[in-house]
Amino acid sequence: MTDYTGLKRLCAALISANEAYLEDSCSIENQERFHAADDALQDALPPEVVLAIIAENEQLRESPGMGAIRSLRGDCADLMARCNQLQEENEALRREMKS
Repeated sequence: MTDYTGLKRLCAALISANEAYLEDSCSIENQERFHAADDALQDALPPEVVLAIIAENEQLRESPGMGAIRSLRGDCADLMARCNQLQEENEALRREMKS
């Protein structure tokens, strides 16, 4: 399962309906809209779908490529720290040259 467009749309509709309900002094019309959106999401999101999404995320998190990505992120953080250090040293040298 990789296409979450429908689920995103249903979640956005539920959030929108809830916000409208709360902003409009909890009107009956918006309450009904919220319940309809909630029902639609629950119909589209049975436990099997939730478990499939969780399994897919776990599989992606544990894939060999993620280890390389984590390593590269660490390398980038180290390089940024070194870059910042060099900039500070450069600025200090410029100040020394001016005095």
